[in-house]
Amino acid sequence: MNVFIFRHCESEGNQNGKLSLDINDKLTAKGLLQAEKLSRWFEEFNDLEIWSSPAKRCLDSVYPFLRKRKTKLTVKNCLNEGQFNITRNLNGISSKWIPISLQHNILEFIHRESDTPAMPVADETVEQFIGRVNQIYSDIQNFKKENLCIITHGHFIREILNIFIGTNFTVRLPVDNGSITHLETEEYLKINYINRLIS
Repeated sequence: MNVFIFRHCESEGNQNGKLSLDINDKLTAKGLLQAEKLSRWFEEFNDLEIWSSPAKRCLDSVYPFLRKRKTKLTVKNCLNEGQFNITRNLNGISSKWIPISLQHNILEFIHRESDTPAMPVADETVEQFIGRVNQIYSDIQNFKKENLCIITHGHFIREILNIFIGTNFTVRLPVDNGSITHLETEEYLKINYINRLIS
């Protein structure tokens, strides 16, 4: 199975050199161009399932492809950066917290999961965050199709790669905006590349 882990395109928070915990952080002009490149990159895959963080910058990163292919993605709250002001106990996805700019367009492309866990809380511990990463790792292990693409955040990607690699220590791997990491998971793990920018 191919697992493509994609860090969202450049957001305004990234451009300003900040760690953005705002779910509504928008893509920059560069980020919008990266999203178009990602859309073209996706075109070579006929059977591709997409999981995304609910953050606007992640949804905006994949929207050009969804619009072009008329396909759906699955929003997984576990993939979020976290650190929100309130816990949102949602049964699937709700337009109440999808960014207004996307409500009229992207909702038609979103698959609703009935068992979607609550959004992370503001005072989430490291253990709780790693628990979310482990949940996605488990979901990947149980995934049965050929191609999976996950769109999430840099810290999340670094942590899930550490779980895949299975080291006794944490490796801080580089993960740039708009980059893809490609893993193959069959009888053993094969890392084809980490942090490759789409050209």
